[in-house]
Amino acid sequence: MSIQKNEFDGQFVLSKTVNFFPNKWQTRHIGDWALASHKSLPVTEIFDANGQATGWLLGYPITAQAELLKSSVRLDRKLLTHDDFESWLCSLSGRFACIYLSSGAKRVYLDSCGSLAVVYSTDHNSVASTTTLLADINNDGDHELIRLLGMPDSDSWYPSGLTPMKNVRRLLPNHYLDLERWLCVRHWPKPSDLQKSTDFGSTVQTVVKCLKKNIGAVSRQYPVQMSLTAGRDSRMLLACSREYLHRIKFHTGVWVPSGVDSEIGRQLARKLKLNHVTLRVKLAGKSELDDWQSRTGHCVSGEIWRIHPTSRKIDPQRAFLPGCAGEVGRAYYWREGDETLERITAHDILKRTKLPATGKILENTELWLGEISNLDWNVILDLTYIEQRLGCWAGPLQYGQDGMHRARLFPFNDREIFKAILNAPVDPRRSQMLADDILASEWPELLDLPFNKLTGAAGLIQAGRNMIYSVASDRMKDFCDQLYAWKFQAC
Repeated sequence: MSIQKNEFDGQFVLSKTVNFFPNKWQTRHIGDWALASHKSLPVTEIFDANGQATGWLLGYPITAQAELLKSSVRLDRKLLTHDDFESWLCSLSGRFACIYLSSGAKRVYLDSCGSLAVVYSTDHNSVASTTTLLADINNDGDHELIRLLGMPDSDSWYPSGLTPMKNVRRLLPNHYLDLERWLCVRHWPKPSDLQKSTDFGSTVQTVVKCLKKNIGAVSRQYPVQMSLTAGRDSRMLLACSREYLHRIKFHTGVWVPSGVDSEIGRQLARKLKLNHVTLRVKLAGKSELDDWQSRTGHCVSGEIWRIHPTSRKIDPQRAFLPGCAGEVGRAYYWREGDETLERITAHDILKRTKLPATGKILENTELWLGEISNLDWNVILDLTYIEQRLGCWAGPLQYGQDGMHRARLFPFNDREIFKAILNAPVDPRRSQMLADDILASEWPELLDLPFNKLTGAAGLIQAGRNMIYSVASDRMKDFCDQLYAWKFQAC
């Protein structure tokens, strides 16, 4: 298969078969393996303590010392075993994938939430960023599964390692791909990683430390852009960015000029004198929709697919740091009474992820759940968000927007953060205390404005608009948007 396109920004192929490689991509070799990558994807060469090439880090890995790795890294002599190497790899944050080709093990690893997504084909014994680079949707598509999920017109995605291609699988977070057996192996969490804590304050401080480390590492390398909404995740990032505000530009993307996000964003920017702009949401045209599907391997649709051109309004010379993965700290898939359930089932998982519990979807989700069914209910649900939602949805969709900015990565995507949250006491997490406590610790003024709601006259207008929306026709909604925007500005 020869791919002629040259617009797969940030993507790669790993294979022993060179004819899989797109034209004009840079090629590197270790033994029988060849790596081809788009020029926009950074590649860090890994050398062992003896100077022998042993693999590559792709993307934007950040060390525990807050350094954004570049060009090459030489492993310490203490990293003598594969377990030692894996522990070092787990200390990295940022957005990356690792290809490890030592004499005793050949593996592909992901970052802690799979934000630089990886798929693989056992038909061709090849690995790539997206299914488009390994198979053709028309000839190789699993059309029964595609119809079951209603793709691409639904807001669904492919869970539990599935993809829209018959013989292409997705590597899930917390697993590595064994390149000799072509098997996925879970490597995290180990029992030693799950040590319950009763001290939520230590959880908060761990998250703060890691967010500052990750934001600082990127800010020292690039000028940065971050989103500013009415929600918790963007405000936690803001609270941990005070030292680097001179390097950061904030933006709020809005459907109407005076929604809750834009108003809270404006108030925060005005109060704190932030460099801030409001970006009107832009819908994708037919060619842009098709291009997105190609870039993401036909794996992600939904609202982000329809509005992704909005990202082109972000300064292309800046690195973009969204609040994605902060949901892990917000108990996203928890429900009242979960602690009384005898067990969490695959049906429960699929109901909460709003995916159909049938066929291959149910079968593969049961296999995935079987690996972790002995863990506590809250850990299972947190791993559901990390591995199913982030790994199967958020990771693949990044390829739809790569090339629009200098770099893209999630400051919350840090295994130390995830470990601290999985071990945190249940009650403060259920009460959404993480954001409140981080803001109270790092920037108390950020608590002066509420999360996700307006107050006073603006709040009354918002409530009226929401009520009309619940019963209005599309034409009436358009009129309501225009009236709402005008009326709000008068308040």
